Amino acid sequence: MGFYKEEQGGKLVPTSGVPQEVALAIERADEETIIQNLTGEFGAENFMYHYPIKGGDVFGIGVDGAKEIARLLGNIEVLPDIKVDKDSDPDYIYAMVRARNAVNNVTLVGVGRQCKYYLTEGNIPTDRINEYAFVIAVTKGQRNAILSVAPQETIAKIIQSFKEMKKIKKIPPAYGKPTPTKPKAPVAAKPGAPATGADEEKLKNLRKLIAVEWQKTGKTADDRKEWQKTEYGVESMSELGEEQLNEMLTKVKALQPSFSDLGFSSETEQKQMRHDFFKLLAEAGYDTDEKKREYLREKSIVHTAALSRDNLVKLIQEVSKQKGVLEEAESIPEES
Repeated sequence: MGFYKEEQGGKLVPTSGVPQEVALAIERADEETIIQNLTGEFGAENFMYHYPIKGGDVFGIGVDGAKEIARLLGNIEVLPDIKVDKDSDPDYIYAMVRARNAVNNVTLVGVGRQCKYYLTEGNIPTDRINEYAFVIAVTKGQRNAILSVAPQETIAKIIQSFKEMKKIKKIPPAYGKPTPTKPKAPVAAKPGAPATGADEEKLKNLRKLIAVEWQKTGKTADDRKEWQKTEYGVESMSELGEEQLNEMLTKVKALQPSFSDLGFSSETEQKQMRHDFFKLLAEAGYDTDEKKREYLREKSIVHTAALSRDNLVKLIQEVSKQKGVLEEAESIPEES
Protein backbone atom coordinates (compact mmCIF):
# COMPACT_ATOMS: atom_id res chain seq x y z
CA MET A 1 0.00 0.00 0.00
CA GLY A 2 1.27 3.50 -0.82
CA PHE A 3 1.47 6.07 1.99
CA TYR A 4 1.52 9.85 1.58
CA LYS A 5 1.92 12.91 3.80
CA GLU A 6 0.45 16.36 3.33
CA GLU A 7 2.95 19.14 2.72
CA GLN A 8 2.37 22.78 3.60
CA GLY A 9 -0.11 24.02 1.03
CA GLY A 10 -2.04 20.74 0.90
CA LYS A 11 0.11 18.80 -1.60
CA LEU A 12 0.37 15.05 -0.99
CA VAL A 13 3.84 13.51 -1.31
CA PRO A 14 5.08 9.90 -0.85
CA THR A 15 6.33 9.04 2.63
CA SER A 16 8.05 6.11 4.33
CA GLY A 17 8.66 5.07 7.90
CA VAL A 18 4.96 5.07 8.72
CA PRO A 19 4.32 3.94 12.34
CA GLN A 20 3.12 0.34 12.58
CA GLU A 21 -0.17 1.26 14.26
CA VAL A 22 -0.98 3.59 11.35
CA ALA A 23 -0.25 0.93 8.70
CA LEU A 24 -2.32 -1.64 10.63
CA ALA A 25 -5.22 0.77 11.10
CA ILE A 26 -5.38 1.64 7.41
CA GLU A 27 -5.10 -2.04 6.42
CA ARG A 28 -7.96 -2.97 8.76
CA ALA A 29 -10.10 -0.13 7.37
CA ASP A 30 -9.42 -1.32 3.82
CA GLU A 31 -10.43 -4.86 4.81
CA GLU A 32 -13.80 -3.46 5.93
CA THR A 33 -14.17 -1.79 2.52
CA ILE A 34 -13.49 -5.12 0.76
CA ILE A 35 -16.11 -6.86 2.92
CA GLN A 36 -18.61 -4.05 2.30
CA ASN A 37 -18.04 -4.44 -1.44
CA LEU A 38 -18.71 -8.18 -1.09
CA THR A 39 -21.77 -8.00 1.15
CA GLY A 40 -23.48 -4.80 -0.01
CA GLU A 41 -25.12 -3.75 -3.25
CA PHE A 42 -22.59 -1.01 -3.98
CA GLY A 43 -18.98 -0.16 -3.38
CA ALA A 44 -17.85 1.90 -0.42
CA GLU A 45 -16.01 4.45 -2.62
CA ASN A 46 -13.28 5.13 -0.06
CA PHE A 47 -10.37 5.80 -2.41
CA MET A 48 -8.02 6.83 0.39
CA TYR A 49 -7.72 6.68 4.18
CA HIS A 50 -6.63 9.52 6.45
CA TYR A 51 -4.93 8.83 9.78
CA PRO A 52 -3.96 11.86 11.92
CA ILE A 53 -0.60 11.56 13.74
CA LYS A 54 1.69 13.98 15.56
CA GLY A 55 3.89 15.81 13.07
CA GLY A 56 1.64 15.37 10.01
CA ASP A 57 -1.25 13.27 8.79
CA VAL A 58 -0.78 10.04 6.84
CA PHE A 59 -2.85 9.10 3.78
CA GLY A 60 -3.06 5.56 2.38
CA ILE A 61 -4.47 4.42 -0.97
CA GLY A 62 -7.14 1.74 -0.61
CA VAL A 63 -8.36 -1.04 -2.91
CA ASP A 64 -11.03 1.16 -4.51
CA GLY A 65 -8.47 3.92 -5.03
CA ALA A 66 -6.06 1.52 -6.76
CA LYS A 67 -8.84 0.31 -9.07
CA GLU A 68 -9.75 3.90 -9.91
CA ILE A 69 -6.10 4.71 -10.66
CA ALA A 70 -5.95 1.70 -13.04
CA ARG A 71 -9.20 2.80 -14.69
CA LEU A 72 -8.01 6.38 -15.17
CA LEU A 73 -4.63 5.33 -16.58
CA GLY A 74 -6.21 2.73 -18.87
CA ASN A 75 -2.93 0.93 -19.54
CA ILE A 76 -2.61 -1.40 -16.55
CA GLU A 77 -3.50 -5.06 -16.89
CA VAL A 78 -3.85 -7.39 -13.91
CA LEU A 79 -2.63 -10.78 -15.13
CA PRO A 80 -4.68 -13.92 -14.44
CA ASP A 81 -1.79 -16.08 -13.14
CA ILE A 82 -2.56 -15.37 -9.48
CA LYS A 83 -0.69 -17.56 -6.98
CA VAL A 84 -2.13 -18.23 -3.55
CA ASP A 85 -0.32 -19.83 -0.61
CA LYS A 86 -2.78 -21.13 1.98
CA ASP A 87 -0.66 -23.84 3.57
CA SER A 88 2.84 -22.63 4.51
CA ASP A 89 1.56 -20.36 7.31
CA PRO A 90 -1.04 -21.77 9.75
CA ASP A 91 -2.59 -18.34 10.36
CA TYR A 92 -2.22 -16.36 7.12
CA ILE A 93 -3.04 -16.59 3.41
CA TYR A 94 -0.64 -15.00 0.90
CA ALA A 95 -1.67 -13.96 -2.61
CA MET A 96 0.79 -12.98 -5.35
CA VAL A 97 -0.76 -10.93 -8.16
CA ARG A 98 1.09 -9.64 -11.22
CA ALA A 99 0.21 -6.40 -13.02
CA ARG A 100 1.62 -5.09 -16.29
CA ASN A 101 2.02 -1.52 -17.49
CA ALA A 102 1.35 -1.78 -21.24
CA VAL A 103 3.09 1.54 -22.00
CA ASN A 104 6.58 0.56 -20.83
CA ASN A 105 5.96 -3.22 -20.72
CA VAL A 106 6.93 -3.49 -17.05
CA THR A 107 5.43 -6.34 -15.00
CA LEU A 108 5.67 -6.40 -11.20
CA VAL A 109 4.25 -8.52 -8.39
CA GLY A 110 1.99 -7.32 -5.60
CA VAL A 111 1.64 -9.45 -2.46
CA GLY A 112 -1.41 -9.47 -0.20
CA ARG A 113 -1.50 -11.08 3.25
CA GLN A 114 -4.63 -11.83 5.23
CA CYS A 115 -5.21 -13.70 8.47
CA LYS A 116 -7.41 -16.79 8.16
CA TYR A 117 -9.07 -15.80 11.43
CA TYR A 118 -10.62 -12.67 12.84
CA LEU A 119 -8.15 -10.60 14.87
CA THR A 120 -8.35 -9.04 18.31
CA GLU A 121 -7.70 -5.31 18.77
CA GLY A 122 -4.06 -6.24 19.38
CA ASN A 123 -3.96 -8.04 15.99
CA ILE A 124 -3.80 -11.48 17.59
CA PRO A 125 -5.64 -14.28 15.68
CA THR A 126 -8.76 -15.64 17.39
CA ASP A 127 -10.35 -19.04 16.73
CA ARG A 128 -13.11 -17.50 14.55
CA ILE A 129 -12.53 -18.26 10.86
CA ASN A 130 -12.68 -15.23 8.54
CA GLU A 131 -14.71 -16.48 5.58
CA TYR A 132 -13.55 -13.51 3.48
CA ALA A 133 -9.81 -14.08 4.05
CA PHE A 134 -9.07 -15.56 0.61
CA VAL A 135 -10.79 -12.74 -1.30
CA ILE A 136 -9.23 -10.05 0.91
CA ALA A 137 -5.71 -11.47 0.36
CA VAL A 138 -6.16 -11.53 -3.44
CA THR A 139 -7.73 -8.04 -3.48
CA LYS A 140 -4.86 -6.62 -1.42
CA GLY A 141 -2.39 -8.27 -3.80
CA GLN A 142 -4.17 -6.68 -6.76
CA ARG A 143 -4.08 -3.27 -5.05
CA ASN A 144 -0.35 -3.53 -4.37
CA ALA A 145 0.40 -4.79 -7.90
CA ILE A 146 -1.46 -1.87 -9.52
CA LEU A 147 0.32 0.67 -7.30
CA SER A 148 3.72 -0.89 -8.06
CA VAL A 149 3.45 -0.50 -11.87
CA ALA A 150 1.64 2.85 -12.01
CA PRO A 151 4.03 5.84 -12.39
CA GLN A 152 4.51 7.50 -8.99
CA GLU A 153 4.24 11.04 -10.38
CA THR A 154 0.93 10.16 -12.01
CA ILE A 155 -0.35 8.52 -8.81
CA ALA A 156 0.51 11.68 -6.86
CA LYS A 157 -1.56 13.80 -9.27
CA ILE A 158 -4.51 11.39 -9.21
CA ILE A 159 -4.67 11.09 -5.43
CA GLN A 160 -4.61 14.88 -5.20
CA SER A 161 -7.89 14.78 -7.15
CA PHE A 162 -9.20 12.08 -4.76
CA LYS A 163 -8.55 14.51 -1.92
CA GLU A 164 -10.38 17.31 -3.73
CA MET A 165 -13.30 14.94 -4.45
CA LYS A 166 -13.35 14.07 -0.72
CA LYS A 167 -13.14 10.34 -1.46
CA ILE A 168 -11.34 9.92 1.85
CA LYS A 169 -12.30 8.03 5.00
CA LYS A 170 -10.88 9.43 8.23
CA ILE A 171 -9.77 6.79 10.73
CA PRO A 172 -9.94 7.65 14.45
CA PRO A 173 -6.46 7.58 16.05
CA ALA A 174 -7.57 4.97 18.59
CA TYR A 175 -8.38 2.50 15.79
CA GLY A 176 -5.76 -0.20 15.27
CA LYS A 177 -3.75 0.89 18.34
CA PRO A 178 -1.41 -1.88 19.52
CA THR A 179 -2.18 -3.63 22.80
CA PRO A 180 -0.25 -2.03 25.68
CA THR A 181 2.42 -4.16 27.34
CA LYS A 182 0.71 -3.81 30.72
CA PRO A 183 -3.01 -3.61 30.07
CA LYS A 184 -5.18 -2.21 32.80
CA ALA A 185 -7.67 -4.52 34.43
CA PRO A 186 -10.99 -4.33 32.56
CA VAL A 187 -13.70 -2.30 34.21
CA ALA A 188 -17.04 -4.07 34.34
CA ALA A 189 -19.59 -2.25 32.21
CA LYS A 190 -23.30 -2.14 32.80
CA PRO A 191 -25.27 -4.47 30.51
CA GLY A 192 -26.15 -2.67 27.28
CA ALA A 193 -23.87 0.30 28.01
CA PRO A 194 -21.82 1.46 24.99
CA ALA A 195 -18.04 1.07 25.20
CA THR A 196 -15.43 3.72 24.51
CA GLY A 197 -12.15 3.96 22.57
CA ALA A 198 -11.07 0.91 20.58
CA ASP A 199 -14.07 -1.11 21.84
CA GLU A 200 -16.43 1.54 20.48
CA GLU A 201 -14.87 1.10 17.03
CA LYS A 202 -15.65 -2.62 17.22
CA LEU A 203 -19.26 -1.84 18.19
CA LYS A 204 -19.50 0.70 15.36
CA ASN A 205 -18.43 -1.96 12.85
CA LEU A 206 -21.02 -4.36 14.28
CA ARG A 207 -23.74 -1.72 13.87
CA LYS A 208 -22.66 -1.14 10.26
CA LEU A 209 -22.79 -4.88 9.55
CA ILE A 210 -26.27 -5.14 11.06
CA ALA A 211 -27.46 -2.25 8.86
CA VAL A 212 -26.05 -3.97 5.74
CA GLU A 213 -27.59 -7.34 6.68
CA TRP A 214 -30.95 -5.68 7.47
CA GLN A 215 -31.15 -4.36 3.91
CA LYS A 216 -31.16 -7.98 2.72
CA THR A 217 -34.50 -8.49 4.52
CA GLY A 218 -36.00 -6.08 1.97
CA LYS A 219 -37.21 -3.74 4.72
CA THR A 220 -36.28 -0.10 5.29
CA ALA A 221 -34.11 1.46 7.99
CA ASP A 222 -37.28 2.85 9.60
CA ASP A 223 -38.65 -0.69 9.76
CA ARG A 224 -35.45 -1.77 11.52
CA LYS A 225 -35.81 0.99 14.11
CA GLU A 226 -39.37 -0.11 14.84
CA TRP A 227 -38.25 -3.75 15.08
CA GLN A 228 -35.32 -3.03 17.40
CA LYS A 229 -37.56 -0.91 19.60
CA THR A 230 -39.93 -3.87 19.94
CA GLU A 231 -37.15 -6.44 20.42
CA TYR A 232 -34.73 -4.44 22.60
CA GLY A 233 -36.65 -1.36 23.75
CA VAL A 234 -34.09 1.08 22.32
CA GLU A 235 -34.28 3.92 19.80
CA SER A 236 -30.70 3.50 18.59
CA MET A 237 -28.27 0.57 18.21
CA SER A 238 -25.67 2.71 20.01
CA GLU A 239 -27.56 1.91 23.24
CA LEU A 240 -26.69 -1.79 22.90
CA GLY A 241 -23.55 -3.62 24.01
CA GLU A 242 -21.45 -6.13 22.04
CA GLU A 243 -23.36 -9.23 23.21
CA GLN A 244 -26.71 -7.69 22.31
CA LEU A 245 -25.43 -6.52 18.91
CA ASN A 246 -24.13 -9.99 18.07
CA GLU A 247 -27.49 -11.42 19.09
CA MET A 248 -29.24 -8.81 16.91
CA LEU A 249 -27.02 -9.71 13.95
CA THR A 250 -28.01 -13.37 14.29
CA LYS A 251 -31.71 -12.44 14.47
CA VAL A 252 -31.47 -10.12 11.45
CA LYS A 253 -29.83 -12.85 9.35
CA ALA A 254 -32.65 -15.20 10.37
CA LEU A 255 -35.19 -12.65 9.06
CA GLN A 256 -33.63 -12.68 5.58
CA PRO A 257 -35.64 -14.73 3.05
CA SER A 258 -33.83 -17.79 1.68
CA PHE A 259 -33.37 -18.35 -2.06
CA SER A 260 -36.05 -21.08 -1.95
CA ASP A 261 -38.50 -18.74 -0.14
CA LEU A 262 -38.04 -16.32 -3.05
CA GLY A 263 -38.67 -18.95 -5.73
CA PHE A 264 -35.08 -19.64 -6.87
CA SER A 265 -33.93 -23.18 -7.54
CA SER A 266 -30.54 -22.50 -5.94
CA GLU A 267 -28.42 -19.76 -4.42
CA THR A 268 -26.27 -19.87 -7.57
CA GLU A 269 -29.29 -19.06 -9.75
CA GLN A 270 -30.20 -16.14 -7.48
CA LYS A 271 -26.66 -14.69 -7.57
CA GLN A 272 -26.44 -15.12 -11.35
CA MET A 273 -29.77 -13.37 -11.96
CA ARG A 274 -28.79 -10.49 -9.68
CA HIS A 275 -25.48 -10.21 -11.51
CA ASP A 276 -27.26 -10.20 -14.88
CA PHE A 277 -29.66 -7.53 -13.61
CA PHE A 278 -26.89 -5.14 -12.51
CA LYS A 279 -24.98 -5.75 -15.74
CA LEU A 280 -28.10 -4.86 -17.73
CA LEU A 281 -28.62 -1.72 -15.64
CA ALA A 282 -25.13 -0.52 -16.57
CA GLU A 283 -25.75 -1.29 -20.26
CA ALA A 284 -29.07 0.59 -20.13
CA GLY A 285 -27.38 3.79 -19.01
CA TYR A 286 -27.32 3.32 -15.22
CA ASP A 287 -23.54 3.19 -15.32
CA THR A 288 -22.69 4.56 -11.88
CA ASP A 289 -23.55 3.34 -8.38
CA GLU A 290 -25.59 6.50 -7.76
CA LYS A 291 -27.70 5.95 -10.90
CA LYS A 292 -28.32 2.33 -9.86
CA ARG A 293 -29.29 3.45 -6.36
CA GLU A 294 -31.69 6.03 -7.79
CA TYR A 295 -33.30 3.40 -10.04
CA LEU A 296 -33.82 1.08 -7.05
CA ARG A 297 -35.15 3.93 -4.88
CA GLU A 298 -37.74 4.77 -7.53
CA LYS A 299 -38.84 1.13 -7.47
CA SER A 300 -38.88 1.13 -3.63
CA ILE A 301 -36.33 -1.71 -3.66
CA VAL A 302 -34.17 -1.83 -0.54
CA HIS A 303 -31.93 -4.73 -1.66
CA THR A 304 -32.11 -7.07 -4.66
CA ALA A 305 -31.26 -10.04 -2.39
CA ALA A 306 -34.83 -9.77 -1.05
CA LEU A 307 -36.53 -9.77 -4.49
CA SER A 308 -38.52 -12.81 -5.55
CA ARG A 309 -37.53 -14.61 -8.73
CA ASP A 310 -40.70 -13.43 -10.49
CA ASN A 311 -40.05 -9.79 -9.58
CA LEU A 312 -36.42 -10.04 -10.66
CA VAL A 313 -37.49 -11.53 -14.01
CA LYS A 314 -39.89 -8.60 -14.53
CA LEU A 315 -37.15 -6.08 -13.72
CA ILE A 316 -34.69 -7.79 -16.09
CA GLN A 317 -37.30 -7.69 -18.88
CA GLU A 318 -38.04 -4.01 -18.19
CA VAL A 319 -34.37 -3.01 -18.19
CA SER A 320 -33.73 -5.11 -21.32
CA LYS A 321 -36.38 -3.03 -23.14
CA GLN A 322 -34.74 0.19 -21.93
CA LYS A 323 -31.41 -1.09 -23.17
CA GLY A 324 -32.97 -1.88 -26.57
CA VAL A 325 -34.44 1.63 -26.84
CA LEU A 326 -31.07 3.14 -25.91
CA GLU A 327 -29.21 1.06 -28.50
CA GLU A 328 -31.77 1.97 -31.16
CA ALA A 329 -31.41 5.67 -30.37
CA GLU A 330 -27.61 5.44 -30.51
CA SER A 331 -27.76 3.75 -33.93
CA ILE A 332 -29.70 6.66 -35.49
CA PRO A 333 -27.27 8.99 -37.27
CA GLU A 334 -27.32 12.64 -36.23
CA GLU A 335 -28.74 15.11 -38.74
CA SER A 336 -26.09 17.15 -40.47
